[in-house]
Amino acid sequence: GQWRALATARGTAPLLAVPAPASAEWRLALWSETPGSTTTLRVATATPARQAPDRVALAPVEGLPGVSLAAVALPDALARRLPEGVSAGSAEGAALTLVGAEPTRPAGETLWLLAEGAAPPPFALPVESVDPDRALVLNLAAGETARIASAANRFWIAEGSAAIALQAGLGMGLASESSVALSDGKPLDIQQIDGAPARLSLRGIDLPAAAAEAFPANGFTASIPPGTARRVTLPPGATRLRAELGAGVALLLQDGPVAWAGAAPLSRLAEGDWRSALLVNAGEAEAPAALTVVPTDATPLRIAPGAPFRRFFGAAGSLSLVVEAQGQRLVVAGGDVLSITDTSGRMLSAADRKNPLNGRYVLTIRHVPGPVLAWLEGAEGPLARRDATLPGIVALDAEAIALALNPATPVLLHAESSAPLVIALAGGQPEIHPAGAAFHRFLPAGAAELRLLSPVPGAPGGQLSLSASPVRMLGEGLGAPLLVAPGGTALWGFTLERAATIGLGLRADPDKATLELLDSTGKKIGDGVLQLVDLQPGTYLMQARLPADAPPALLRPAILGLAPRPSGPPEDILRAYQALAAQK
Repeated sequence: GQWRALATARGTAPLLAVPAPASAEWRLALWSETPGSTTTLRVATATPARQAPDRVALAPVEGLPGVSLAAVALPDALARRLPEGVSAGSAEGAALTLVGAEPTRPAGETLWLLAEGAAPPPFALPVESVDPDRALVLNLAAGETARIASAANRFWIAEGSAAIALQAGLGMGLASESSVALSDGKPLDIQQIDGAPARLSLRGIDLPAAAAEAFPANGFTASIPPGTARRVTLPPGATRLRAELGAGVALLLQDGPVAWAGAAPLSRLAEGDWRSALLVNAGEAEAPAALTVVPTDATPLRIAPGAPFRRFFGAAGSLSLVVEAQGQRLVVAGGDVLSITDTSGRMLSAADRKNPLNGRYVLTIRHVPGPVLAWLEGAEGPLARRDATLPGIVALDAEAIALALNPATPVLLHAESSAPLVIALAGGQPEIHPAGAAFHRFLPAGAAELRLLSPVPGAPGGQLSLSASPVRMLGEGLGAPLLVAPGGTALWGFTLERAATIGLGLRADPDKATLELLDSTGKKIGDGVLQLVDLQPGTYLMQARLPADAPPALLRPAILGLAPRPSGPPEDILRAYQALAAQK
């Protein structure tokens, strides 16, 4: 049948443990290997019964001298403290490793323990806990989860170098390289959801009981001592709440989102019907907090099929809004997504966000001054579908328009308007043009769809001008200079006949341009005005862009590596030797 392996290495004596998924039987192999000598392989079978964690005894494995094994039942999956010198593992395909000073984190209900040498005496596996007076250091692989026992009303702070999701029953707040959660007595789940393995520090604060305070008529302001909390009763009914939080302060809305300032002050906007707000200072110094509440009967901060979110902001900040999806992909323009959490409090990873969503979520966005739009792709609302030609003019007389394009050859598409517009190629990242569109993108041959969306309710008005320019093909060396207007784009192509390492460069005068390397479908595979990339045979594109506020610039591309280097001597040396040979 199919086998999965767990392994641990001890210098030149690796140990391999292979479980059969359909049973509790494990096969273990122990071999020693020295350069220039014979390799010895020993194989044995072990079927240990699962033991309780309060008394664990490792039993010798028949046929493998000096190896002892145990299986422990851990249905709660809580992190446990191991004795020194014992390796542990619970996930199929993951390595049995020496945990050392860190608590082991079972991935399932069975924890496998292994020791080499003399078997240790029976021991207990105590549940790992975090005292409020000390921090616990954890190493988490991408997607790995640690579960820590928690007391009720304990406020948790995780600090690390990656996105860390905390789930403890009462919501989670995320800031740059840190996250917080308040436990209602349920265990705390810590998960590294993006990128490379993360090292994090986890600490907890046991909050004293805080009596609810009435919300003042002119807004709530306070200076909160470290390690304490303030609870405020909010006015009844739907409200628009704006919070200004000092560094280290968190805002928890009852049955609502969590805002966490982290290492820098935070401004957060949210709308909903919440009964109370809890302000927690998890920092080391006294910090300010202010809440402003305005009753509202306007459209709430919500995204649903047929109900996109559109709003202009006069200042930078962040906001939380509800997403109600029915199998659509979420699209955000004009803001950075800080987090998306489902109703259970689980935070979605960057990979999860690219997939269709189904259900209710809370979206948190950080934005700069200007428009912010978010919608469910394919459910923006009534969509006016039209065929477009290149060149051509399109009337912007509908709130959402889908233009069908079908160029016979690859081209550089130019779309320009005098009215504010959101533009995106179907499946691509949308762009907001608050002062009129200046959209320039590579368009492969064949059918394509250009989406146009008004940044405000109603039709944007005016017209959209469409045109196209050819892709300029390049050879080895310097290309011809090209003058590009502010906000413009230049596109060059080259064909590679064999796999090679290619050097790309771009000279811009003035030096304001950016350069991207694209494959034949328009997917970005490289970035930077100087690039050294390994490429397979095929056709590639170099796309240079000039910022809208930059002056016109003269662009000149360069490519090295298209032509193979000659294997013989240089031409002048060859001619000299030919001349000598002729004289002789």
